[in-house]
Amino acid sequence: MNLAKHMDFFDATQLGVTIHIIGLGAVGSHVACMLTRLGCQKFRLYEFDIVVPHNVANQNYMADDVMKPKLDLTVEKMKAINPEVEIEAFEKGYDNQRLFGYVFLCADSIELRRHIATDNQYNPHILAMMDFRMGLSDAQHYMACWSDEKEVAALIKSMQFTSEEAKAAQPVSACGTSMSIIPTVWTIVALGIANFINLFKGQPHKKLILIDSFQPDVTAF
Repeated sequence: MNLAKHMDFFDATQLGVTIHIIGLGAVGSHVACMLTRLGCQKFRLYEFDIVVPHNVANQNYMADDVMKPKLDLTVEKMKAINPEVEIEAFEKGYDNQRLFGYVFLCADSIELRRHIATDNQYNPHILAMMDFRMGLSDAQHYMACWSDEKEVAALIKSMQFTSEEAKAAQPVSACGTSMSIIPTVWTIVALGIANFINLFKGQPHKKLILIDSFQPDVTAF
């Protein structure tokens, strides 16, 4: 893959570790392809779901993808971008597999994300975890460098709520569908990956990024 457009700024061939993406929905499907375009080569993907019609509006899938497995489609898209990409795919999703390298938490369930972070709190093989939370116009990105106990504890503390509480705070349409819009998805994904690049390059990273994509407004700590 020709990386001349950004190699002098970010050389992904120097990563040398695996990137885990848990969940391939609105965030994860775009994270996977954006990281592939950056030249990242080693991935583990975790997803059990299929594409349904309303997914096409905010996820990285097409109308012809409806009723097909998200995992297979994402692998296909990544290989179309870079045929040399190395992917290990888990079609039943995350089930306590061993984690190492960089971990992107993109699953819908906050309980699953909290379980992953808590269960791996003292895992010395993880370099960092990246988490994403989606609203409609608002979204949040969290990052914890896994060698920093305070950052890990802060990430886990931020997850002390339930899926029911998250759903209650999410705007819904007249027919009861949780609302999401693509500008917000793309914005938080781009900022999260830029934050990841800064971490890898040894530059200051943000532990929390808050956005409102329709203000527009970005707050970072």
